[in-house]
Amino acid sequence: MQGGPSHIDLFDPKPELTKRHLQNFTGDIKYDNAAESSAKLLGSPWKFSPRGACGMELSELLPCLGDVADDITLVRSMHTGVNNHGQSINALNGGRSTNGRPVLGSWLTYALGCETQELPAYVVLSDPTGLPVLGVDNWSCGWLPSLYQGTVVRSQEPRILNLDPPPSITPRGSRAVP
Repeated sequence: MQGGPSHIDLFDPKPELTKRHLQNFTGDIKYDNAAESSAKLLGSPWKFSPRGACGMELSELLPCLGDVADDITLVRSMHTGVNNHGQSINALNGGRSTNGRPVLGSWLTYALGCETQELPAYVVLSDPTGLPVLGVDNWSCGWLPSLYQGTVVRSQEPRILNLDPPPSITPRGSRAVP
């Protein structure tokens, strides 16, 4: 959900941050761009409430997600030491801020296998407006065999690129030689 709402507004209530809303942060700050920065703390303007029997706290922005709170897993312990989109996405998908590693979908498929060899290992539903930062590296198989790479399913036709042979290849020419 690149470019989406902050986790602090959706899944991760920070009562102390809300309590200190608009106060100056007194610790050390590492600025990426000091000209566009502020030392003011900004708490979420949205209300959180416990949902489901598990008591998962969710924002009022996600009213329907609360209906299935007992059926989902919410991980709130992930963090990274980088604050740039590309490196942070690498850390989220592949466990490190550098690219070239297998991503989570590749590792899961490698470890658990597939239901069938006739379908892709896993599919990626891309945003109709375009690919995220780092493009196809987000579903890279890294050093694993290409079988474990994600297959993009697009929002427009053709849904899967290069599925059909080019017109220059005849059915006879594409048959395997015995």
